[in-house]
Amino acid sequence: MTPTMVIFKSSRKAYKEGIDVVVEDEIDPRDFSDQKLTFQRVFTCPNKSRAFCKIFKESFVKTHELHEFVLVTRIGLHFVDFICDQIYTFELKPKSHYTHFDVLGFISIDCGAPAGVNYTESSTGIIYISDANFINTGESKSVVSELKSTYQQQMWTLRSFPVGKRNCFKVNITRGSRYLIRTNFLYGNYDGLNKLPDFDLHLGPNRWDTVTIQNASTDVYYEIIHVPSLDYIQLCLADTGNGTPFISSIEIRTLKNDTYVAQFGSALQLYGRCDLGANTTVGAYRYKYDVYDRFWETCDSKQNWTSVQNASIATASFGRNHYQLPAIVMSTAVTPTNASAPLVISWKPQHENDQFHAYLHFTEIQVLAANQTRQFNITVGESRHENFSPQYHNVSTAYTRLPIRGKEINFTLEMIKNSTLPPIINAIEVYKVIDLQQLNTFQEDGT
Repeated sequence: MTPTMVIFKSSRKAYKEGIDVVVEDEIDPRDFSDQKLTFQRVFTCPNKSRAFCKIFKESFVKTHELHEFVLVTRIGLHFVDFICDQIYTFELKPKSHYTHFDVLGFISIDCGAPAGVNYTESSTGIIYISDANFINTGESKSVVSELKSTYQQQMWTLRSFPVGKRNCFKVNITRGSRYLIRTNFLYGNYDGLNKLPDFDLHLGPNRWDTVTIQNASTDVYYEIIHVPSLDYIQLCLADTGNGTPFISSIEIRTLKNDTYVAQFGSALQLYGRCDLGANTTVGAYRYKYDVYDRFWETCDSKQNWTSVQNASIATASFGRNHYQLPAIVMSTAVTPTNASAPLVISWKPQHENDQFHAYLHFTEIQVLAANQTRQFNITVGESRHENFSPQYHNVSTAYTRLPIRGKEINFTLEMIKNSTLPPIINAIEVYKVIDLQQLNTFQEDGT
């Protein structure tokens, strides 16, 4: 039986023995249509202890997540003011909207894996599940065996789409929440043709990007930050006549709603994310270093930059910043080799009218002497932040409130007159603004 309305009652015995709350009553959701239902819980606290109630609140959340038949995600739980003997009312969605978020707020889909398969990826601890519940078209394939020792398990299989103009995955999410959505591709000569395809990637009816495979043995990924207006997203592969579309894995990560804010009707497509000052032989960092599982690439330093690092910072906590920067990323930085010269980060967009948002992340990684100061001005386009001074073990993020554009885009960090040390920057993220104005509709796509 699948409960949708349940009354729970705690007891002293349960508290002493560490037993989860007891089910007192339940109603089968099959007695209802696909409408939203009310979920009530009653907590009885024998000793009227606020702490005691809190134990059972946490215990119940754990119980709630362990059962597949429970139809609401951890993210969707909102507890009212916690007072003993109070009734808690929650809104549950029907089973047709069951989501697959794990306790981290992740959905990790191994495309092409057999139905029913789920596993914990050994190097990250992330749980991956088969794509069978998200699409009913396409064919499961495997990359050549020699690549399996190079890539994580979720890249060993893929789903290809030799039939259909557009094939879509449908993934249930929480409407209005902010998500990082990443699609990963490894051709791996799965079809034995050694023919590298190009095809389009869509988010719902909106074109996201063109997937370009340049090497059979090298993976590529495309990433976007998006706030869905519906309680599901459609990720679609569109055949453009340049080879069979395919996809290796889909990764969806829940972000804080006050980060990476884009204007209504648009989303942020990853343009570049750099761990500045890091050793370029290290490769990329992701979860467990990054709680949001962002990929941090090591970027080549320019000749007029000097890399600096402080390994002791790599285990420090940076929880005060909403962007939750990984300590290991913030433990390295770059400064201008010529201390009196500005540090300039620049690039030329492919199209002059392309719009971008940038996020510059700073922390002081040196313990400054009493007679040392590090202050500088930050200029992004026509915007300017003056007399900025990064704090030791405390992350600050400077970002563009409005999109920037131009033939060439420059970020300039310039030491002020009274500073004794040059400017410093630890990491940078740049996102391209993409238009998502087309409305989602139920189209005749493969799903």
